[in-house]
Amino acid sequence: MDSLPVLAPARSSYPDIQRSNGLYIDKTPWLPQLLTPASPDSATDLLRTPYVFLSRPRRFGKTLLVSLLECWFQGLPDEEDAWPDWLFAGTAVKLEWREKAGSLRPVVRLDMSRVVADTPAQLQARLRRQLLAVSTPWVRRGLELPGVSTHGAGKRQTVTQLPSGHTSDSWLEQLLDSLHIHYGAKPVVLIDEYDAPITHLLGNRASLPHNDSILAGLREFYRVLKSDEHNLHFTFITGISRFARVNLFSALNNLEDISWHDTCAALCGFTENEVTTYLVPYMEHIAQPHGISPAAVRQSLRDYYNGYRFYRLQRLSLLSV
Repeated sequence: MDSLPVLAPARSSYPDIQRSNGLYIDKTPWLPQLLTPASPDSATDLLRTPYVFLSRPRRFGKTLLVSLLECWFQGLPDEEDAWPDWLFAGTAVKLEWREKAGSLRPVVRLDMSRVVADTPAQLQARLRRQLLAVSTPWVRRGLELPGVSTHGAGKRQTVTQLPSGHTSDSWLEQLLDSLHIHYGAKPVVLIDEYDAPITHLLGNRASLPHNDSILAGLREFYRVLKSDEHNLHFTFITGISRFARVNLFSALNNLEDISWHDTCAALCGFTENEVTTYLVPYMEHIAQPHGISPAAVRQSLRDYYNGYRFYRLQRLSLLSV
């Protein structure tokens, strides 16, 4: 057991798992479905699917997937070598594939679970707080953002206040524009748990008088992704539910829902084949002291998780373990 990679079920940071030699079940073979140009002979870098939505249940690895995509596009920009050898070690990523993708593309990554709110004012305050946190690393790397207030200097610098007169959506637009100009590359937007602010409203009496205003504020924030289309290379949005997607993203009419695409079925979760390939040694370790067979352990996992399926012909069974 000591020779096996460390299991890290509580970690959702792809580089942290790779850096610590933890077990990572490789999902990079599915990335070409999202990240390769529309045509192999295309002279542009336009992706075949530049606006993507994916829904999966809780604890299914959505945040880990977002972290993987972040590393794919910008690597580790705070380190001398943004793409060290260990970052994609043990995965299907080929050097020529990585090189074809081009140089660093700045990523704006938003975690909407941090902006749940009971009032429109609270929503805007939490959106601004998250945008301050997102802007800070780029200011530390030399990006000039006119009008922001900062504290400290160098790598200790922190953005403390957005320019007066900027709403959260207008600042997101300003940040994307500035990144595009500074790096000469269209940025990428990754949004995790887009539906957390909406599910927070369900059955919440405190927010009930403000629900329509809160939803309007979220729609206006997401509207930037459409209006700033010329500045964006790729947009990826995840969440648990699909019920609010059409209404919330009504302005984002080019968003493609890949939740049931056959070629993306295994982006999250573990397939039966992956369980066999990666997890059987761990099952053997569990089984031995309990005097049971690895097959019994595997069956217990199957019974507990009940086999999710995200394949239209139901040929691919997925486990969230």
